Amino acid sequence: QFIGENNQLSGVVKGWQSERCQVQVGPAHFVAKPVRVTQNGERTTLSIRPEKISIQPDDESCDNQIEGVLRELIYHGDHYRLVVDV
Repeated sequence: QFIGENNQLSGVVKGWQSERCQVQVGPAHFVAKPVRVTQNGERTTLSIRPEKISIQPDDESCDNQIEGVLRELIYHGDHYRLVVDV
């Protein structure tokens, strides 16, 4: 199955909220829709589409966020590629 370009983060399933699972990635927590049934404590990979990522100021809070430092901004004509240390 082709899913195109994405960012992959390794994490551990920590719990459930309705049909979504809570995944811990380092110090960050994400809520995601699982592709298959997972168990608490199971290792998993989050796949995040680049167009679904937004950059927020340090003083703003939102769901499914991870802190990082922007290291590089590369212009690619119709889009940018960002290199972020997390």
